[in-house]
Amino acid sequence: MRALIVSLGVLTALFVLSLIWGFGLALPGQGATAAAKDYDPRLANFANWPTHYEELGGDRNYVVPMSFFKGFSEAFTEAKGKAVIDFEAGWVSAEVKGLPILEDGFGYEVLLVDNRAGPGNSVALDTGPNGDDIINLGPLDVQGRIATLDQQPGVERLRAFEVDMAVVRRVGPGDSSAFVIGGLTELFYKWNRKLSLAGADPGGVVAADRKRAPSIIGLPAAEASPSVSMLLQSISQGESLFFNETFDGNGRTCGTCHRVDNNLTIDPTFIATLPSTDRLFVAELDAALAKLENPTLMRGPRGLILENIDGFNKAPVFRSPPPMINLSFTGPYGLSAEFATIPQFTTGAVMQHFPKNVGGDPNNITRVAGQDFRLPTQTELDDIEAFLESQFLPQNQDFTLDNFVNTGLEQQGRDLFFGSAKCSQCHGGTVLSDADAGLGGGNQSFATGVVDLAINSGANGGFGPLPLEAGGDREFSTPPLFGVKNTGPFFHDNSVATLTEAVAFYDSVEFNTSAAAGIVGTISLTSAEVDAIVAFLNALVEPQQAAAIPGVTVLGLAILAVMMAILLLWRSRRSPLRGR
Repeated sequence: MRALIVSLGVLTALFVLSLIWGFGLALPGQGATAAAKDYDPRLANFANWPTHYEELGGDRNYVVPMSFFKGFSEAFTEAKGKAVIDFEAGWVSAEVKGLPILEDGFGYEVLLVDNRAGPGNSVALDTGPNGDDIINLGPLDVQGRIATLDQQPGVERLRAFEVDMAVVRRVGPGDSSAFVIGGLTELFYKWNRKLSLAGADPGGVVAADRKRAPSIIGLPAAEASPSVSMLLQSISQGESLFFNETFDGNGRTCGTCHRVDNNLTIDPTFIATLPSTDRLFVAELDAALAKLENPTLMRGPRGLILENIDGFNKAPVFRSPPPMINLSFTGPYGLSAEFATIPQFTTGAVMQHFPKNVGGDPNNITRVAGQDFRLPTQTELDDIEAFLESQFLPQNQDFTLDNFVNTGLEQQGRDLFFGSAKCSQCHGGTVLSDADAGLGGGNQSFATGVVDLAINSGANGGFGPLPLEAGGDREFSTPPLFGVKNTGPFFHDNSVATLTEAVAFYDSVEFNTSAAAGIVGTISLTSAEVDAIVAFLNALVEPQQAAAIPGVTVLGLAILAVMMAILLLWRSRRSPLRGR
């Protein structure tokens, strides 16, 4: 009997300890970090960066895209290009297509910019005495529609130079100049460049971590190297900036239109739940900002936000806020791919949505940095990008479709999606946002005919005709589809309310007479096929975790089973029926 009591006592103690372990509570003498077993899946994306960087050429192929930069560019232009830095050879090359033809005496030059921190400094090009470190690479050689440059600043000049931005300026008599196109460097390149420079612990996933990069998704915080800790700190700071920083503007934050509790977006149903004092409604709260939004289109069934896509001196358009999920796979950014990088997207958003309009005239909203808002610093942009680059659905970043498709109808929809329905010609790749290789691969933009739907002409409750973007010929970026079930209404202007309507659109006259149909061919779908594709798309959500008793671990259940077995054995031996 005594032995039984001792055995049960030991097993009970072990069971209690297993419960404590299961709940993640700290044991005596241990810190909470050591006891916590939660792993941070946000690191998985960054763990793959060093390998991918080397695959792209590493320090010999550091790329900065350039295009129209809303708020910085003197005027809208279709010109696009890139600067490519070879740090190992000390060379920089640039190529730009579509620059406007200039009068005699004018030309174009290329600048590399290291945005320096300091009082009053920001992401903007600052040529003052205490401003940015700038390398003027000299004039572009313009031959027809293509302009090129090759210069060698030298290895040593580039070694300590952090390339934050590349700019093409127009220059002319009297030292006149104007910002034409430019672009901010992706964190992907900057982070990996720091790795190369430091060779130890630059603040990224260090060389020692590269060997275990595939398993860094399961790296406990207690085991994190200083580099990983710095990365997590950057993500945390970026999250705080995204949801709390107003940039000295009208009170809005990035989270005003990208809500943490609504799939990092907003929609008409969600908007209807907000109090009238929410800063989303600044156009209704401040007379000076009355034209910052169109309250009629923002409320009701559309939920659209005013955007000056073609420049602040051009007529606005109206867009639905995109969910900020899986951005690592979906660049360029913006619903019409108008931003080459996330920092450029963020900077444009501050200038677009945050101004106070100190001038007071609602018909002439002022957007003066330092007066109507402050521009982000380079560090703030890097932190916000780190946060956005860590937002995934599913969180474990395993996009294997077999993990999501569970029913016969979902499989039928999957077969149609990648087969006769032609969906995958535009929606392929990791997160179903990449075009088929035959269409150029990567994220592409298409004119699908959505703008021709009756609702966009003011019919069927459209609340007035929407302005035709680019005369009705605007192409729109292909969105990712994981989590699409929860992000309606759909299309760039919330033209249709349900996913069924969105899929059925591709069997419509509007699509089958569009420029996109001219590329992929017309599509014909039965209602049953539409239902099957919708079932497949509805399945692309966070996989449901198996139900579990909180805090009860496998070890705990095993110990409990042993305890029950001992008790049953003891009881059977004491039974009055024993031996009969």
